Amino acid sequence: MATASMLKLRDKSIGPPGGWRFRQPESGMLIRGGSWSGLLSRVKQHRKANGYPITIEILRQVEAFMCKAQPDACVEVDDVPPRTFRLSEVVSFTGMMLESIFTGSERADEVEANRRASICAGCEDNIEVEGNCVGCASGAIQRMVMRVCGDRATQHGDLLHTCRHCGCLNKAQVWFPLRLLQGHTGAAVNDALPRHCWKKKT
Repeated sequence: MATASMLKLRDKSIGPPGGWRFRQPESGMLIRGGSWSGLLSRVKQHRKANGYPITIEILRQVEAFMCKAQPDACVEVDDVPPRTFRLSEVVSFTGMMLESIFTGSERADEVEANRRASICAGCEDNIEVEGNCVGCASGAIQRMVMRVCGDRATQHGDLLHTCRHCGCLNKAQVWFPLRLLQGHTGAAVNDALPRHCWKKKT
């Protein structure tokens, strides 16, 4: 059976011809950025301002748009199976979520974070992501978790990986304010969450 493939940007530190850009399907707006991260930030801001959910699929949509416009700036790689994610996607998306919904000192308390962590730790959708350089991203992951919970940790931290459905680091999201997290969970993702999930809207 042949492995599916997809186009990925060869080097996100080098601006492609025509600059970094993405056309938002819902609004039709062409969004530009001075860098890859700058483009993602502006896409996030546009979606937030218009009430569109912020999901991990945005990363793939933006990259697919750029590769369609500039195929010479991209390389063909093996696709990942549906509902799994690459480590780089998870780190980027969790960072976007932190910027979007985590403000000030608002966070779940330790008792609630532990309750959530115990649910995630025993969930079959708590998955290890695709990628062979976990060590390379460990610093970024640790900074994200520290930003949310400081020196606090749940009792199940070593068992927390990534949510198969939303693509967020479970170590970080168990501390997110629930009302804000649910506000950025689209209907399709919410429907896919198992009944026992602590963040599922009913």
